[in-house]
Amino acid sequence: MSNEYDNHKQNFTDIKAELNKISGQLKTNNSSVNTVDKKLSASLNDMKRENDRLQNELLEVQMKAMSNNLIFYNIPEINDENCRHTIDLFCEEKLKIENPSNIVVTDTYRLGKKGNKIRPILVKFSSFENRDNVKKRAKYLKGLEFGISEQLPLEIQKRRKEKLPIMKQLRDQDVKAYFVKDKIFVGGKEYTP
Repeated sequence: MSNEYDNHKQNFTDIKAELNKISGQLKTNNSSVNTVDKKLSASLNDMKRENDRLQNELLEVQMKAMSNNLIFYNIPEINDENCRHTIDLFCEEKLKIENPSNIVVTDTYRLGKKGNKIRPILVKFSSFENRDNVKKRAKYLKGLEFGISEQLPLEIQKRRKEKLPIMKQLRDQDVKAYFVKDKIFVGGKEYTP
């Protein structure tokens, strides 16, 4: 009986030693996992910052590429039309621009697939100055079904759309507010609600 007791005691001591060894290994492994987790978290944060930086850089490149472009809305579409000729007529008749064919344009075309709705016309001007001179004439379209807007990247359009209620509220209060990229400006300064 004493022998059996000694065997059980020895087995118990061996099991206890093995458990202590396993416990030590688990603590070491846990510490290693925590270290790896911290490194991964830091790397992930670095990647997120880099991704944000690259997205902002891409937006800037897109804005620059689109800076000379305007989109014209609700100009009736005809079969086999020459978009440049259509825009010249529109500029002359609706925007009261004399000799619109003298404005240097690099490209004009309808956006989207032909369907039931009137497709907008994208006009790429040779310079920002030409584009801006045409855009300033949009005041002649007030009260008409036509429209002119800058071409903007989808992300900027989305951000503007989110801020549109604020813009409308300011204008309802007779505050002269306008967008620059995706920010609202009042009195030449960025507006923060």
